[in-house]
Amino acid sequence: DDKETQIVALGQVHIPGPGEVTLNHFNSLSHEYRRVSITKEIVPTAPLPCPNEECTIVCQAKYTCVSWPAHLIFSKKKCTKIIQNPNIDVLQSPSSQTSTTKTHDISDKHRAKVNSSLLKDLKKEAMMLRKRRGSILISIPGSVFSHKQDVNLDCEDLFDWCYQREIGSAHLSVFMKHLSESCNKDGVLGMYGFCDSNYLSPLTPTVEQERPEYLSRVFGCNGGKNLNQLFFAPYHENRHWMLAAISPWNGTVFWLDPAGADIISEFAQRIINEGITKFSILHRKDVKKIKKNSIRWKKIQCPLQTKGSKDCGYYVCRYIIETIT
Repeated sequence: DDKETQIVALGQVHIPGPGEVTLNHFNSLSHEYRRVSITKEIVPTAPLPCPNEECTIVCQAKYTCVSWPAHLIFSKKKCTKIIQNPNIDVLQSPSSQTSTTKTHDISDKHRAKVNSSLLKDLKKEAMMLRKRRGSILISIPGSVFSHKQDVNLDCEDLFDWCYQREIGSAHLSVFMKHLSESCNKDGVLGMYGFCDSNYLSPLTPTVEQERPEYLSRVFGCNGGKNLNQLFFAPYHENRHWMLAAISPWNGTVFWLDPAGADIISEFAQRIINEGITKFSILHRKDVKKIKKNSIRWKKIQCPLQTKGSKDCGYYVCRYIIETIT
């Protein structure tokens, strides 16, 4: 039944001659398998039916020879018919039922990024999650964002990291948890703080007054005594990540935009200004009067993303890392 068939790749099949034994990487294949060469990916992150140490997903096997079950090989004519059938979704990966992340095409440049040992481990974990249709639960302690948070990551979320696809708030939360642990290990946690991006995004269904109140609470996490503490607040609007580095005691906000836009988000300015003001009322009791418009916003020159790309989230991560280190 074509409705149950998903085409994941196109390629060429080696047909053995009479009496010839088919070999793949010097290993003989039984009559139930064929030696194939993948020439075009349809679902780059689909698992191979016969994975090996070098290749576990389709995109890694492109232009190489792999083993493939004979009953899962179809003629070019039938493959074209299935792909062109509008009633069959062949562009989604097998795990798409458990993932809310759209599967993207993977370029040769991005494919090369899975070669490091760390990314290979991440990729293997993603493949295991896909196989069992599961997810990873990561608990973020209250010491990071001033409240506890649980983040669920499925296989496509991990593939996002592997291939540097567009990332969301869950990725940023896990990233800042890691940075918080690193700062604590290095003894510099009191110098930096991290804000939950979910409270700052205008698309998050949050009571308006809770946003500045949350910021005020984060700024006062150490009793408001760390005068030079810098807080990182990733800000997401219109599918674009930006970063506000906030020094509440000095009343200064440093704004970093990977797109290099001249205008700073009015929503971000209003929420952050209100948060600093509330913090000042509670902790800056030596200040008799908080002057109106005393909060300074400084747009910082920073490395910019390629125009039209969705790498903004990675640039925000880079800004934070380079500031800390």
